[in-house]
Amino acid sequence: MNFKREKSTNYFLDDTAIPNIFIAEYMPDTPGDYVKVYLYAFLYSHVNHILSNESIAKNLGLRVEDVLAAWTYFEEGRMIRKVYPDPEDKLRYDVAFIDLKSGVFDRSSGVKSRKPGAALDDETLKALFKEIEHITEKPIPGGDYQKIGYLLDDYGVSAEVIAAAYSYCVEKGKRAGASYVSGIVRDWAERGLRTKEDVAAYLENCDIRYAQYRQIMKALGLASSVVTDAERNVFDTWLDDMSMSLDDILNVCKKAAGKNSKFAYVKKIIESDFAKSGGKVPAAEDKSSRKRFYENRRRDSEEAAKKRVAEVFAKCPGLKEIDEELANLNIELVSAMVSGADNKKNTISRIKQRIERKTSEKYDLMDRAGFSESYMDILYHCPLCKDTGILDNGVSCSCFKILTETM
Repeated sequence: MNFKREKSTNYFLDDTAIPNIFIAEYMPDTPGDYVKVYLYAFLYSHVNHILSNESIAKNLGLRVEDVLAAWTYFEEGRMIRKVYPDPEDKLRYDVAFIDLKSGVFDRSSGVKSRKPGAALDDETLKALFKEIEHITEKPIPGGDYQKIGYLLDDYGVSAEVIAAAYSYCVEKGKRAGASYVSGIVRDWAERGLRTKEDVAAYLENCDIRYAQYRQIMKALGLASSVVTDAERNVFDTWLDDMSMSLDDILNVCKKAAGKNSKFAYVKKIIESDFAKSGGKVPAAEDKSSRKRFYENRRRDSEEAAKKRVAEVFAKCPGLKEIDEELANLNIELVSAMVSGADNKKNTISRIKQRIERKTSEKYDLMDRAGFSESYMDILYHCPLCKDTGILDNGVSCSCFKILTETM
């Protein structure tokens, strides 16, 4: 006897299984409109239905530009792959959804895991987290510790590579959240990049302008520093507006050896020589009113959060100590995740339970004092761009467009 189960011919009555990793790891940092695009197209990918970007935009109430920006965002995050029927035509492509589960957790994917005995010690991890906070100029969100742990454990990259990925995001103008950084680190690991030197060599070949920034910074004695917006603007002025070659810039940097402020000295020399040659030195770009608006708004949001944190600590004795314990437990968790110990799974489970208990204790204290769980969080006016005006893929946020129309 054979058994047969009939399937519904109406796919709207069927179910679409969304990987939990998308919901837990990717969705929190993904702009809402992009999530809509991903889920809508993901449904149709399972029924082999041909759908144009124009149709997606119309059905979701979005612009076609927003849909295209979403695909670029997901491609950079290693969540989809663009497939070009005609390699010469970069405007027409199909979208292939990458298996997120195997991409992150499948050890048979060709990416080597960290070998036993190659575990990172607590001091190295503390230094890594401190460097990440220095690069991003913000505390690491609690959930990001575990995401970083997965990267270190599953891909066997060095702590320096993780830090380099954060620096790369910041220097490229991306919002450096762990979910977005994860896509970059996975891509680097799959290319066999395991050390900071591997990454530097790769970027030098594939990202010319980024490599130029790093070479100039190195010549200025600032190799370990993150390239700021102001420095990028100056370097772009030298390379683009003044049409200087990289070698010419580096030669001027060599002349600044022994100077206390090499950057200021080099800038003055370059602009002076350019003016003497008859060129008009471009004026330093004034911050636009919109840029100042976002900077002020972001600063106000972050300052308000600091005041709320101080208020909660003052009214909840012992809460600051609990926060410090949670930070240490998160370091223990990552340390356990990248260890080669035989009892690794049980150790991780025990640490997670301690984190849950401490977190529950923290929120219980706050609740008794009349504070909500999110009271100490930074409350951005726009959660999509976090008051920057720019989304992760470099596209202007919808709030920026509204501001542009009203100013």
